Amino acid sequence: MSSSTAVIVGAAGFIGRHLTATLSKGGWRCIGCDLVTQPPDWPGEYRQVDLRRGDPQVPEGCDVVIFLAQDPSYRVLDSRTPELFAVNSLAPMRWALAGADRDCRLFLYASTGSIYRPSFEPLDENAPLHRNGAYALSKIMGEECLALLSERLQTLSLRFFGVYGAGQRNMLVPTILSRLQANEPITLAPRADGRADQDGLRISLTHVDDVCRAIVELIAMGHTGALPWSAVNVACDQPASLRELAERAGALIGSRPRFEVATAPRAGDLIADIGRFRGVLQTPFRPLSKGLEEVVGEAAETSAVTS
Repeated sequence: MSSSTAVIVGAAGFIGRHLTATLSKGGWRCIGCDLVTQPPDWPGEYRQVDLRRGDPQVPEGCDVVIFLAQDPSYRVLDSRTPELFAVNSLAPMRWALAGADRDCRLFLYASTGSIYRPSFEPLDENAPLHRNGAYALSKIMGEECLALLSERLQTLSLRFFGVYGAGQRNMLVPTILSRLQANEPITLAPRADGRADQDGLRISLTHVDDVCRAIVELIAMGHTGALPWSAVNVACDQPASLRELAERAGALIGSRPRFEVATAPRAGDLIADIGRFRGVLQTPFRPLSKGLEEVVGEAAETSAVTS
């Protein structure tokens, strides 16, 4: 696949940067597209594009378009919410249509495990969906828009769970590390169903490098016509609780975690059933302990360089 071309939409984001590096090292021609200006030391081609309104930048004969874009207003419900749907629901369809017009063979869409209805059991791809929040609804609509194009090109929705890794900001793992470093308590929410639970939310935390490797393997499957699904959970097969996460991270940075119990219970966990993907995965996901070691180590190196 040394001559293959990938268009990565939302390339300047967390997963996008890592995926571009992974594909570039594998000999791919990578064309990054994003709303922001080109990041420094970008490993491939880059085009600044307004993903909400600009024309999709897909070259003739492109092998795969990977839509990873994320609107920054996804955590709020206000006047910016229409932009959320423009990026998560309508833009994927526009870019997929552009890919189909240019003989693209495969379109991958970054969805999320958050679209599932809250549950304490592992969630497979047929689990009931949750449409009560704008973010989840926008992703569901994105998946359903792409389903309309199934006769024009192969599409696959990647439902990510708890992605983490070096360089991430404002998400679960970096937030836990920040609270540990500040000696702030970690809040553990009990189960809403009343069952005894002292460990808080359980989630399928997945290292970004494993996510990128999974995407590469799925692209290879798609190019052989061997993708039998329209959606797949992409997640580690070993979920961890917030207590376990905090204790492992605390041991690495030399900070003993403090815990407090939330007054409001949690409605469910976020655990992926990866039975669909397990049969095609070439190598196993790394354990949380190894992934955290890499994140803490790289953060320490970065701090040493900038101090």
